[in-house]
Amino acid sequence: MQIWWVPDPCGRNYVFIAQSLLAASGLCGALALRSGVLLAWHEGTWTLAAWAHLACALSDPGAVPRGAAEALAPEELGDVRWCKHCQVAKPPRAHHCSTCQRCIRKMDHHCMWMNNCIGANNQKHFLLFLIYTSAHCLGVPLGVVCLLLRADEESPWYHVAHICGVAGLLLAGCVGRFCVQLLMEQLRHLSANQTGIELLQGTTGESRSFRATLQEVMGSAPSLRWLLPLPEPRGESAA
Repeated sequence: MQIWWVPDPCGRNYVFIAQSLLAASGLCGALALRSGVLLAWHEGTWTLAAWAHLACALSDPGAVPRGAAEALAPEELGDVRWCKHCQVAKPPRAHHCSTCQRCIRKMDHHCMWMNNCIGANNQKHFLLFLIYTSAHCLGVPLGVVCLLLRADEESPWYHVAHICGVAGLLLAGCVGRFCVQLLMEQLRHLSANQTGIELLQGTTGESRSFRATLQEVMGSAPSLRWLLPLPEPRGESAA
């Protein structure tokens, strides 16, 4: 599998921040909960969220291969759209990303937290990241309650535990709300078979069922693979 990495310093910092927050949450949960179903939920959703985040950040989002139509001049392509930046013919629903400096098939948007575009090849990973991060944030309040109930009032760390608990609740609330909103937005786009860019342009893809569009995004028929950020065969990769 070829690793895709966008050389954007700002984006790299956002990826580092996101992974650091996930790692801190996972470590704090392991120290506070120690055992039980809640620990399994906390660490399981954390692991899957971190995995999905890296899979989305390091996956080719669907870059249009270079060289397929470079021998043709723009005037020879007829109604086919030509990208003046990449000097390639753009397939339907493909758009040029100035940050990735490539044309991306079925481009939804460029996500700074992923340092990558969300496109045909990695939208599955993006959806899973939103789902598992939202689920992880939902479990944080219960974890904080367990931490505070087990805290020893005579311990010098008692007040530190309260401060960390409140900070964790605020952070989980903000992150969880943000991810849920993004997830709802993504699901609305899928129900209309429409990307974020197409929404801004007032266009859409062909009319079809939500299930058909979801299956296209997930890359296969419904199976356990839908629950894991595993790569799916999707034809040509970027050159």
